[in-house]
Amino acid sequence: MSFTISKTLWTLLFVLGKFASFGAAQDASFTWNYVQSAGAGSQECTNWNAFTAALTGNFARVAYGGTLLSTVTLNDAVGATNLADAIQRGLGTQTSPYTVVVGSKTAWIGTCGSTLEVSFINTGGADPHCVCGAYETFRPCRNDAHWGGLGGANCNPQGSQTMTLTFYRNGAPTAAPTPLPTPIPSEAPSSLPAPGGAGGDPHFKTWHGAQYDFHGHCDLVLLNAPHVADGHRKANQGLSIHIRSSSFKTFFSYISDVAIRIGDDVLEVGNQGKHYVNGVPQTVGATEDLAGYRVSSSKAKNKPRHVYKIHLDGYKEEIDIREYKDWISISILHATRKNFGTSSGLMGRFEDGAWVSRDNITIHKDMNEYGQDWQVRGAVDGFLFRVPSPHPKQCELLSKANKKIRLRRLEESTISQEEAMQACAHWGSEIMDCVFDVRASGDLGVASNGPIASSTDLVVAYNSSAL
Repeated sequence: MSFTISKTLWTLLFVLGKFASFGAAQDASFTWNYVQSAGAGSQECTNWNAFTAALTGNFARVAYGGTLLSTVTLNDAVGATNLADAIQRGLGTQTSPYTVVVGSKTAWIGTCGSTLEVSFINTGGADPHCVCGAYETFRPCRNDAHWGGLGGANCNPQGSQTMTLTFYRNGAPTAAPTPLPTPIPSEAPSSLPAPGGAGGDPHFKTWHGAQYDFHGHCDLVLLNAPHVADGHRKANQGLSIHIRSSSFKTFFSYISDVAIRIGDDVLEVGNQGKHYVNGVPQTVGATEDLAGYRVSSSKAKNKPRHVYKIHLDGYKEEIDIREYKDWISISILHATRKNFGTSSGLMGRFEDGAWVSRDNITIHKDMNEYGQDWQVRGAVDGFLFRVPSPHPKQCELLSKANKKIRLRRLEESTISQEEAMQACAHWGSEIMDCVFDVRASGDLGVASNGPIASSTDLVVAYNSSAL
C-alpha cells in the first residue's frame, strides 16, 4: 500500500513539470519510481506518452538524474531541442539508433525490443544502445525488469530507483521590447560561464554547468587560478581553493573543510563557525582581510548555519561558502575571464568546462580518474590546511560492495523521499542532489545550504523556511 501511495504522489508532483520547483508549466518532466524485478504498469506508459507529447517547440536545457545519479544538467539549447524532437517523433530503430549531441553527452535514441530507449554517454564513448551494462539508460513502458538505470546495471538492476528526465524551456518573452543599448558599455562582462563550485556528497559543477560526483576521500584541488591579483592590485598573486572530502557514516561522503589561498594569505573554513586566517581563529560576524579583499561571515538566527563571502574586485565577483552542521558548499559567482580564464582543477576548463588533466592536454572521460588526477600534491599545489589529510597519497574510493551498502543505507534513511522533496523544493533542477544529501545525512536542514548556483538562488536559500 505504501508503495502505491508513493508512486501516485510522484506522478502528481512531476508529470509535465507542474510542480513549482521545476519551473513554469511549459517545462516537460517525466519521473518514475522503478521497482527491482518488476515491469512497467499502464500508468507509467500513460505518463510517458503525455511527457513525449509535450516535447514540442524549443528548450533551453535538459537534465536527468535520480536515486543513484546526481542530477546531470546539460545547458545546450540546440542539443536539448533536437533531443526533445527526436524523442517526441520516436526517431531511431534498434539496429539504427539516432544520436544527438547535447553538451558533453551524446544521447542515443531508438527502439529496444518493442519500446523506446534513451541512453546518455560521454561524447566519443562506445555505442550504448540496447545493450546491458552500466549506462545511463531510460527504457520506459517495458513489461520486464530491464527498464534501464542511472547507476550500475541497466538490465534487471539490483535495487529499486527513481529516475527523472526533464526538459526546460527558455524564459517567456517580456511584454515590451527591452530598451536600446546604452552608449557606454556597462562594467559587467557580456558573456561568462555559469557559476560553479562544489558541495554535498560531494557534487561538483563545472564552469559551464555540467554536474558530476566524485566520492574519493582526500584533499582535492577545486580551483587554481594563477593570474588573480590580490586586493592591493598586485598582479598574478594567484588564487587556489582546496576542499577536503571526508567519510560520513562510513559509506557517504561530504565536504568537511575548505581552504582558500590568495597571494600569501589563507582562509580556512571548518565546522560550526570555526574559521581561520593564516592559522589565527576568527569570530563569526567580524570582517576579515584576505590579501586585501574583504571577508564577511554570518550565522543564521537560531540555526547551526554559517555563510562566508570573499568579495573580489571583479563585477560582483564573489566566492561564497555555506556550512550547515559540518556540510560545506562553495560557489564562485560572476567569475571574470581576467581572473579565471586560465584556471584549472575540478571545475574544468573555463572556456567549455572540459575535464582537463594536470598536463593541460588530456581530457578525462572517467570522473574517478579526473578526481584522482586533481588530488592535492603538496610539492605542486602546496598544503593549505592546518591539519594534514588522513589520505595524503591516494584518494580512498568506495568499492563496489560499499556502493551497494551505500544504496541500502539510503533506502533505510529516517527521512522519506517525499519529506526530502518538500525540504529541497527551492533547489530547482538540482533537487535530486539535495534529496540525496538530506536522506544520507538524516537531516532536513542540509537543504538550507542551497544549490551550487547563482547569487539569486543563494538569497532564496538563505531566506528559505528550511533555515
